[in-house]
This record gives sequence, C-alpha cells and structure tokens, in this order.
Amino acid sequence: MIPFASLADKRMAERIAQEGRSQNIYIEIKNVNNEYILEVDKEENIEIATDIYRVMMGLPKQFTPSKEWSEIAAVPMGFATKAIIVFCIAVYALDALKIMPELYSVMKFSSDPKLGLNEIVQGQFWRAITPIFLHFGLMHILFNMLWMKDLGKLVEVERSSNFLLLFILVVGSISNFSQYLISGPNFGGMSGVVYGLLGYLWMYKRFNKESKYSLPKSDVILMVGWFFLCLMGVFVFSIANMAHALGLSLGMFAGIFYGQYDTGRADMKNSLIFTSLAILFSGLTLGVELFKLSQIQ
Repeated sequence: MIPFASLADKRMAERIAQEGRSQNIYIEIKNVNNEYILEVDKEENIEIATDIYRVMMGLPKQFTPSKEWSEIAAVPMGFATKAIIVFCIAVYALDALKIMPELYSVMKFSSDPKLGLNEIVQGQFWRAITPIFLHFGLMHILFNMLWMKDLGKLVEVERSSNFLLLFILVVGSISNFSQYLISGPNFGGMSGVVYGLLGYLWMYKRFNKESKYSLPKSDVILMVGWFFLCLMGVFVFSIANMAHALGLSLGMFAGIFYGQYDTGRADMKNSLIFTSLAILFSGLTLGVELFKLSQIQ
C-alpha cells in the first residue's frame, strides 16, 4: 500500500475511502497515533486518489502540467540563460537595496526626456540594451525571469548560446528604441525580449514541425491575451507596450525565417499570413500609443 495523504478526522477519512471505492479505487485507512493515513493499492491510482482527497477537503484538483511543459521542464538551463537571469537579479538587488543608487541612471536608455540620443552618440552604446536589465518591483522581475528561464533555455538548446545572446541584443535594442520614442527614457524590463522569445518559438514550431519543443497553445493564448490587456490600459501600472509589440513581431519574423530555413521548405501562404499578423501587432500598438499621447497633449 502507498500512502498519499493524512488527516485527523476519522469520519472524513472514511468518506474519502468510500468515495474512492465508488470510483473503483481501493483506499485503506491506517490509524497512527490518532492520525489517519490514507493509502492506495496501486501507484497508477495515486493521482486519482489524491484528487478525490483534495475535492473532498474542499480544495481544487491538482494541476497537471501539459505534455509540452513536462518536456520543457526536463530541459536544463544553458549558460547564457543562467547568466542573463543572474545579471538581472543582481541589478535589481543592487538598486533595490540602494547599494548602487546611481545604477538606474547609468543603465536607462537616456537621461534626455526630449528624445535625444546624446549619451549613445557620445559613445555610451550600452544604453541601447541595458534597460532590459532594469526591473521595478518584485512581481515585475519574478514574472519576467520565470518566462526567461523557460523560453530562453529552449532557444539556447535548439540553436546555441551565441544565438540566444545575439537574439537578446538585437530584439532588446530595437524594442528599447521603439519604447523610448513613445514614452521617453523611464522604462525597463525583459518583457520585450520575453515576447520576442515567445514569438520565435511560436512561429518556429509552426514552420518546422520536426522541432522537438513547442509551447502549449493555452500559454501562447495567455501571453497574447495579456499583450492586448496591457495595450487596452486595463492595469494601472505603467507598461512598455511598444517594447512588447516590437519584441513579439521581431521574434515572429525570426521564427518564420528559421523555421523554413532549417527545413528547406518555403511556405509562402503561411509566411504571408503570419508576417502580416506580426506587422499588425506592432502597427496596432503604435496606433493605440499615438492616440493615447494625443489625448494627453
């Protein structure tokens, strides 16, 4: 017998065992020092028995990860993914703990709110990319790093560490510049790159069916839905919508290209459809952001 749960209420334990029998799952109760241990006869019945226990106790059923996420979880993080995450956390900690209070001003895109590129023109080229390492709150960095961990390692394992770093450099710099033109220099975060990785993996699997890894459709829908919620201004906090849009579009372009390049097969119909969709994401975002600016002025 295999134990899977315990509780102090004998009557509830008996009800759980009875419910198990009604579903052809044999659950035995053992009394150990007035603690009732629930045991199941077969390993393959543990998941069902646990769900019975949780439902009877007024809890939701266990979350069962999809096949895709089970495969993703088994992929080890590469050096580049780890390095990016560690660097982001270090920057956040140094700023949050006031150890290096000048860090934000050195790493933001520009100190000029009038859309000048004085620092970059003068040789401070790092400012084109460093805003992606700035995060403004625990939830902000947590959300971005969790996605970076899963999406980054997939791109790194399928292509290479150098590809991932170059991807981050290109997508991060372009999405930063687009956001600067819309909102000025006060922005930051890895979300533009995260959306770029999402767009890449989404399109790459669509154009290369032999690709080993894929994202669950529900997660793609979730992220695209989040994108539109942010764009519509549902949330009160400031969001870098233009960086999201450019990141997503650039990632989609890269996924469309490499998906066909790696298979040696051109799919003109789907290329046109999804390229148009990628352009639509950025075009629509630009229109919405310009409209918001016109309302302020």
